[in-house]
Amino acid sequence: MVKVCPKCGATDKEKPFIGPFCVDCYKPNLKPPAKLVIYVCPDCGRIRLKKKWIDYSIEAIEDYIAKQTKGDFERLSLDIDRQTVRYVIREGSSYIELDFPVKIVFKKALCDVCSRIHGGYYEAIIQIRGPESEVGNVKSTLTKLLKRRTFIVKEVVQKTGVDLYVGDKRVVVDVLSKMGFKPLRTRKLYSVKDGKKVFRDTFLIRLK
Repeated sequence: MVKVCPKCGATDKEKPFIGPFCVDCYKPNLKPPAKLVIYVCPDCGRIRLKKKWIDYSIEAIEDYIAKQTKGDFERLSLDIDRQTVRYVIREGSSYIELDFPVKIVFKKALCDVCSRIHGGYYEAIIQIRGPESEVGNVKSTLTKLLKRRTFIVKEVVQKTGVDLYVGDKRVVVDVLSKMGFKPLRTRKLYSVKDGKKVFRDTFLIRLK
């Protein structure tokens, strides 16, 4: 039996069909986003999606597009070079693939972490004091552990050790505790924000 498109009158001998309609008249229950603006940090390469900075990955962008798409589909894949998204749609007992153009615009913007680094922001100073060789070993281990979770603005060499200026003091507390240190902790008023006092903390570690 010959299929006839109810919209344009074409037959299945002239065009491929999707369900009762020809491919040109078929309108899926799908509305992809027409345009996406993605901010990229020029320093660390992270991207901002859903108001959060995350590591760049195609999978993350695809997940974001999926959440911005209205309608029903099984899955999608992004071709970022062609600026198209391929959707897999279930039509009855079969699956079809449809490509939609999605304009993706990348804009440069410093992420919150890199912005703080550029501004010299820090919440804590770790003062490591002791024999030079021990100070070097502790500093090396601390630096690796801290950089996994926060940032170090600068390192200042002193006569009896070294000072590390660190972005997040909560991370400092946790890392030093896990390393078994019980530093002397002091606080200094830095500023007042929204009526609350903001302190910078100094952690003194003395090595025997």
